[in-house]
Amino acid sequence: METVLFSDTLFVEIEGTKVLRLVERFSDCAEYTIHGFQDKAILRDYRRRGLRAIDYVLATTDINRFPEDFNGLAYATIIDSTDDIPMIIELTEPESDSSNYLLWIAVGIEPAIPIYEYLFGLVEPLDSHHYAFLGVAILDEEDTAVPSPAHPPSNSAVSSRRSVVDSVASF
Repeated sequence: METVLFSDTLFVEIEGTKVLRLVERFSDCAEYTIHGFQDKAILRDYRRRGLRAIDYVLATTDINRFPEDFNGLAYATIIDSTDDIPMIIELTEPESDSSNYLLWIAVGIEPAIPIYEYLFGLVEPLDSHHYAFLGVAILDEEDTAVPSPAHPPSNSAVSSRRSVVDSVASF
């Protein structure tokens, strides 16, 4: 059974080296796996911004600009199926110019995860000192560095996967 975890405009931010691995560049989207979540999550980017970012990499083999070119607003639909079927993250053109949500995908971080209120989050160990993190955080409307009170996005649902708190507590 599929569950929509999130469906709203958010800011996408990838952090770390080699966060995404291109699976295929289609005419209207780029499909990626996420380092640390290869069998657990698939990201499909339909945004012009994201397609320009990967097209630059494919044309030049220069990956240095990719995070800066890739990061930005998107309308995200995040679908969780089961533990046997990967989560699908689809990014399309944003429906507004701002958002109080952050899709944060970080690879190679140490155990300290920034303190935000997370709608959901997944943590995977990479080695004994580094982790991969994938989650959606709620950001304060006035100051994005301060967590805000919880309020659900449109069409959101609670994930059947372990929460950030459960995952971090298990390490």
